[in-house]
Amino acid sequence: IEGIIDILDDTDVYIKMLPDMYDIISGKVKMSTIFGTALIEIKHDLMPIWHWFLKRFFDVSISLFVIFLLSPLYLITAIFVLFSSKGSVFFKQERVGLHGKSFNIIKFRSMYENAETNGPQLSSDNDKRITPFGNIMRKIRLDELPQFFNVLIGNMSVVGPRPHMLKHTEEYSKLFDRFMARHFIKPGITGLAQVR
Repeated sequence: IEGIIDILDDTDVYIKMLPDMYDIISGKVKMSTIFGTALIEIKHDLMPIWHWFLKRFFDVSISLFVIFLLSPLYLITAIFVLFSSKGSVFFKQERVGLHGKSFNIIKFRSMYENAETNGPQLSSDNDKRITPFGNIMRKIRLDELPQFFNVLIGNMSVVGPRPHMLKHTEEYSKLFDRFMARHFIKPGITGLAQVR
């Protein structure tokens, strides 16, 4: 049954199954009946609609506040990026978001221009592709600040699982069961992995 549910994770199929006695007594599941037979409904949506609206309101409010409050820091960082090495101020990269749809994440550029000509790679300590100012930005997470614009656009949330590159999403989905369940909610600027 778990295998079937996993296969149907990325679909809009409603799943109903016979509950066991613990499910019924605990009241932890949504019950319905078909011809008098009790069924539990397995929901793909993790939150009711009003939660989504509340979360969106929170995301937009926090993002506008951060962008407004830190606008001088945005400007100073952009100037430093511009003068630290040739290239654009911002770096865009395709990531996987809600329902597996891709979007472009926005960051301050911390690597030299065309650093990923051989394709996307995970960075490491002493990575030669990272500029000196890029190292400073990464240590204090300044490069992540433009992601509040991703939140305003609606691609991301303030809190949620970090979005992975397409290549890594494909690899991890083969290695970890239910990895794709992370795409039931919007990716976030910060999540459980960053906090813990």
